[in-house]
Amino acid sequence: MVAVTGSAGKTTTRELIRAALAYLGPVVASSGNENNDVGAPLTLLKADATTCALVVEMGMRGLGEIERLSRCAEPDVAVITNIGTAHIGRLGSREAIAIAKCEISAALRSDGLVVIPAGDPLLEAALAVGWSGRVRRVALADDELAPGTPPPDLVGRLAAPSPASGSDSERPEAERLDAEHLAIERLEVEGLPPITLPLAGRHNARNLLLALAVALELSVKPAALCDLTVEVPGGRNRRLQLGGVTVLDETYNASPEAMLAALDLLAAQPVPADAARYAVLGTMLELGESSLTLHRQVAERARNLGLDGLVIVDGGAEGAAMLEAAAGLEGLVRVARPEEALEPLLGWLRPGDALLLKASRGVALERLLPLLQERLG
Repeated sequence: MVAVTGSAGKTTTRELIRAALAYLGPVVASSGNENNDVGAPLTLLKADATTCALVVEMGMRGLGEIERLSRCAEPDVAVITNIGTAHIGRLGSREAIAIAKCEISAALRSDGLVVIPAGDPLLEAALAVGWSGRVRRVALADDELAPGTPPPDLVGRLAAPSPASGSDSERPEAERLDAEHLAIERLEVEGLPPITLPLAGRHNARNLLLALAVALELSVKPAALCDLTVEVPGGRNRRLQLGGVTVLDETYNASPEAMLAALDLLAAQPVPADAARYAVLGTMLELGESSLTLHRQVAERARNLGLDGLVIVDGGAEGAAMLEAAAGLEGLVRVARPEEALEPLLGWLRPGDALLLKASRGVALERLLPLLQERLG
C-alpha cells in the first residue's frame, strides 16, 4: 500500500509509481482526481485477491483530511512530493501546509518508509513531529539543498541522450527536434542502469526519483525500471502537434510551483532558430492573501525567461498583477476568457513554435484547445 501526497505533482508521481510497480504484478491506483474521502475508499475497493500493490493519491484542503485518509489506507510506504503554496489561502502558511501533508504518516506502519525530496527544512521539521521511522530522501545532483538538512539517499544525474543512429545532418529538422524531445535525457542513479525519462522536465525527473525509491523499497529489480511507460490523465504533461506548433497542454490545474516548472519546461523546448515560445496562463486559485504576490512571481519568471509572447487570462486583480510583472515582453496581451486568447495566438504562431497552456481548474483553459485544433490543424 503506497500513499502519495504533496502540493504539486501528486498525480504524475502516482502514475510513475504505478508504472514502476508493474513488475510486481497487477497494480490498482487512484484514477482522475479520486483523492478525497470518497475517492480513496473507492480506489481501495477496486483491489481484489490478485492485486499486488495499491497506489492511493491523497489530496487535502485543510488540516485533518490527510490523517483521515492515512487511517483509511494504512500505507506501507508514504510519499510527499513537495511542500508548496497550493491551498495557502485556506491553511494560511507553508508551515501549516507542511503539517497537513505530513499527516500521511499517521497510520503508516511502524516499519514503513516515508519518501521525500531532500533539502527542505520545513518538510523535515513537520515530518519529525509525528514520524520517527525510516525516511528516504531523493534529489537531483545539482539541486540546491538547504544547509543543515540530511543528505539525499538517492541521487539522480540528468544526462544527454545517447546519439541516435544516423547523424543529425542526415535527418529532417522536424524529425531531429521530435527525436530530441522524446528522448529528452536519461537519469543516471548509482547502482542502477541508465533510465530514460518517460516525462519531460526537471520536475518530472524528481518525481521519477520518488517513484524509484518506492520501487527499490518494494524489491523491484533495477532492470525493470529502465524504460517505464507512463500515461497521465488529460491536461497534464500532454504534448500535441497542431499545424507544426508544439502545444504543451497543462490545462488541468495549476499551483505556483507547477506554473514555474511548466514555464521552465517551455523554455527548454527545442525549437528551430527562427521559432518562438509562447504561453497562455490563467490564474491560480485558493492562494488567499499571497495571491497577488505569487501571480507576480509567475509572470516575472515568464519575463525573465524571455518568452516571445504571453497571454494572461483573467480580468481581475491577479491578471492586472501579472500584466504589470510581465511588462517588457515583446508580446503581452490580457483577456478575460480562454476563448479570447485565440485571436492574439493566431497572429503569433508559426510552424516550429512552442506554446504552453496552464491555469487552475476553475479557469477552464481547456476550452481553448478545440479552437486551436480547428484553426491550426
